[in-house]
Amino acid sequence: MKRALGAALTAILLVVVALLGSGLVPIAAPVTIARPGHLSPEATGNFDQFVVVLMENHDLADIYGPATYMTQLADQYAFSQHWQSITNPSQPNYIALIGGSTFGVSGDGNHPNLNHPTIVDVIENSGHTWKAFAESAGGSGCGLSPPRGEDHYPFLSYTTITGNSARCANLVSGGPTEVTAALNAGTNFIWLTPTDNHNMHDNSVSSGDAWLQSWVPGLLSAMAGKKAALFIMYDEGYANPPLIYAGFSGPATKTAYKSSVSYNHYSLLKLLEDVWGGGNVGQGDVGAASPVEFFTAGGPDFGISASPTSVSFATGLSGTSSVTLQSSGGFGAVVSLTTASAPAGVTTSCTPASISGTQTSTCTFGGSTAGSYSVTVTGTSGTLVHTATIAVTVTTAGPTARFSYSPTVPKVNDTVLFDASSSSDTNSAATLQARWDWEGDGTWDTSFSSTLTAQYAFATPGTYLVKLEIQDSSGFSAMQSQGVLVLDLQGTGGGAPPGYGLTDPSTLQARGPITITSNGGFSAVNGVRSGTGTSTDPYIIRDWFIDGTSYATTQAMLWIESTDAYVVIENVRIANLVGTNQWEGIQLGHWPATVSTQHITIRHNAIENAQHAYGIAVRSGSSDIHVEANYVSMDANFEWVFGIATDRAVHDVTVTGNYVNAYTSGTFHTGGIHLGDTYVDDASRATGIIATRNTVVNATAGGIVTASAVDTVITGNLVSMDYPGRKTLAADASHGIDISEKSDGAIVVGNVIHTFQWGILLGSDNAQILSNTIFDVDYAIYVPDSGSLPGVSSSAGTIYDTTAWGSAMGRIRLSPTFQGTVVDLGSGIRSTDLSAVVLQTSGPATRIAYAWSGRTLNVSATVGAAVAFATASTEESQTLQDAWTGSVDRLQVTGLSAGKLAFELQSASDVAFEGAGFTPDTSYTLTRSNADGSSQVLTVQSTPSGALVFTIPGAGPSTYELAGTGSSSGLFPFPLPSQAVPFLFPLIAVALLWASYLVVRWTRRQSGDADRDELERNDWESDEPDSNADQ
Repeated sequence: MKRALGAALTAILLVVVALLGSGLVPIAAPVTIARPGHLSPEATGNFDQFVVVLMENHDLADIYGPATYMTQLADQYAFSQHWQSITNPSQPNYIALIGGSTFGVSGDGNHPNLNHPTIVDVIENSGHTWKAFAESAGGSGCGLSPPRGEDHYPFLSYTTITGNSARCANLVSGGPTEVTAALNAGTNFIWLTPTDNHNMHDNSVSSGDAWLQSWVPGLLSAMAGKKAALFIMYDEGYANPPLIYAGFSGPATKTAYKSSVSYNHYSLLKLLEDVWGGGNVGQGDVGAASPVEFFTAGGPDFGISASPTSVSFATGLSGTSSVTLQSSGGFGAVVSLTTASAPAGVTTSCTPASISGTQTSTCTFGGSTAGSYSVTVTGTSGTLVHTATIAVTVTTAGPTARFSYSPTVPKVNDTVLFDASSSSDTNSAATLQARWDWEGDGTWDTSFSSTLTAQYAFATPGTYLVKLEIQDSSGFSAMQSQGVLVLDLQGTGGGAPPGYGLTDPSTLQARGPITITSNGGFSAVNGVRSGTGTSTDPYIIRDWFIDGTSYATTQAMLWIESTDAYVVIENVRIANLVGTNQWEGIQLGHWPATVSTQHITIRHNAIENAQHAYGIAVRSGSSDIHVEANYVSMDANFEWVFGIATDRAVHDVTVTGNYVNAYTSGTFHTGGIHLGDTYVDDASRATGIIATRNTVVNATAGGIVTASAVDTVITGNLVSMDYPGRKTLAADASHGIDISEKSDGAIVVGNVIHTFQWGILLGSDNAQILSNTIFDVDYAIYVPDSGSLPGVSSSAGTIYDTTAWGSAMGRIRLSPTFQGTVVDLGSGIRSTDLSAVVLQTSGPATRIAYAWSGRTLNVSATVGAAVAFATASTEESQTLQDAWTGSVDRLQVTGLSAGKLAFELQSASDVAFEGAGFTPDTSYTLTRSNADGSSQVLTVQSTPSGALVFTIPGAGPSTYELAGTGSSSGLFPFPLPSQAVPFLFPLIAVALLWASYLVVRWTRRQSGDADRDELERNDWESDEPDSNADQ
């Protein structure tokens, strides 16, 4: 009996263990979220929008007084003199702020997964919206990765937030700009966690105070006319009691108001509960003091808003914007509308002129003078006054020409689609026609057509200035030009083709300097040989020799300015520019004045021994300039002498096929080809600048430099140094190609660069650096820290398909703040070591692919409409293709083989994986490791051809391993989908019950058999004869 009871108890115990393992019987009951209350009819409505900024680690005495701006805010608006933090250190204070309790969390660095209602429940249940910003955070949503994790950002600590996808969408990276934008968008509750170098955690009080002063005034200006407030507070104090700075400011707060009533962090929740309703969270908020005293009375009020907030129309036409009324606190009165234009010039009529309830007024604008205006609509109801502002732009009547083309970098004989359908007209009823000039030679290659798209294939490599003219049905027209780079990658980088320089030295005749300052100056006296100045019969200035030795005080040997006739300067030799008053061999335009000089070609000339002068200078105001196949040699005896140079504010300048020797026998900075100049403002940046197939040698500062220009194209050039070898004048020079001084959008393709300190210096934004060959340098491509060099600031761009060797310090140096796209493959790549692969994208990539074929690896990333790629030789041979498709924030592959794929991935949404080359008919398991621990994600079977296709669930930064059967151990010796585990344990429980039943039956049978044997034995013994019976 005892054995049977023991067997039964053992069976029951096994069943209980099995059920607990299955999760069907919980070990402890989960915390249930109490349903928050509905909008309270007693909600005071003191404000509609509320911004909270959390600062760090200071007592009240550290801030009020020492922090000048924050003290000013406290004195000007409303200030609590007795607000206490809850505990130390940071994280439990943050948890208490939005949850009403620390819930036992102590210390920093926790990931508590709290299942409790929070401030979010109060906000949403009162019908309000919210966003929580973490400055400089990576990722997005519940995959957000703030610099301090959850220590200063409690929203990630509550599963009641992270378990809700809609709430996750409100967890975003952002700073002051995004906070102001959210306020303007009408978001009701806005939280900002600044970085530690802004919130006084790692920076000084004065520094943090200055940071607030740099943007809070703009936020308060955005709050004007709104029932809005800003709350600046600290997470923790250290004195006894731990008082912190807690200041309320904005139009919804009282002014010059201070209070010594005791408050603590739970009072923040209490404030929202009282002002907006929405119930409570049932924690410390219930008994907390409510700081409504710091706000003006709620009561009936209104606001007005305009949509759209910006309007544009042409002279003689009109634009409209709708003004709507937002009521609060039971407001139901009539609001009268008036308008004012600043500056005067826009007439406005709003119909109706008074609105109430849900009415909308349409405001119609008109103006006869082009310009930018601000129209203020003022709504008045009794003593209540609120405003809305509309930006009004009045444009000149006529069309605006725009076009795009695809592909963006076509190859020879590719069909290029040109699309001008984005062109517009100030008259929406006008019809448009387009015509095209494919080579930019002044001859229209198509006639006007109402079809705004066209196709063209370029037969030879080069850069073509494609021109579009749009004409509307009223006869107005507009033009746009864009440089189109056409590649033949087999032939780029060769530099200047043979034949540069003089075409016929034997025809030269000596003469003095030439100066032409108007169209009337084109005459035989000024060196004109022939021509009438038209595009088909240009003036020709040729076959002259000007020796600078004889004209030591003349600034320029050949100078043309303020002309628009078509001119060709060719076969002219200028030599010996050594005088201290000599500044240019050939100059177009004026310096420092800006004058319009147009339609000039400078080709097949020679400027020799330029010691104190630029070879060719194109000054501000010049446009439609072509500099081709010239020879320039220097021996600079002066700082910053350039072979060929343009100033800022030049347009449509092509520099092609020239040979420039920027030599100096001294220690002077020289430049080969300088495109643009020191940045002054965006309006004066150069446009339409192209430098292609030039050879530049011996520039000690920069071989080819673009500065203060937009969308410069630099392609097919050969840039090198041979003194012999490198000549170094400074720690940060020389550079083969230099992009700086806000020369944004530069395209640098197919160049060959060698024997410099840095091959390419990328110091401006949005450049495309691709397919360049660079060798014998310290760095092939160098992206300096913003501000570390004059005129340098680069945070975005695209770098890929770089061929480099002999890079003493590295292939590519990126600044820590560079957010561009880079795909680069170095040497030494193995299946277990892909550290030589540099993959970084400017935003989420829609597709990233690794293609390994033999001993060649290709990596590509698609970001937007662009594909960046790189190819390199590997140390091993295999055939494997893997691709990740979706919205990939970050991907880094660390192991790549058919047996195991290892990678780091961050994506807030699901990512599709497809691969080929894996072991056929094999089960693969994908595991994930991150801050939450390790877990099995899925198991998938490869196809008979070795293909794998599956979906990776979205997650924050995680490490993944995809391995075939037997490559990793687990609970079971065979692959088992994680979804099946909860069902497996109950099956085991049933099996154990059955086994226990059999054990009990067997035990009882054994016991019965033993009893039966005992009885039989007793019976047998009783049947034996008694030996004493007859005695």
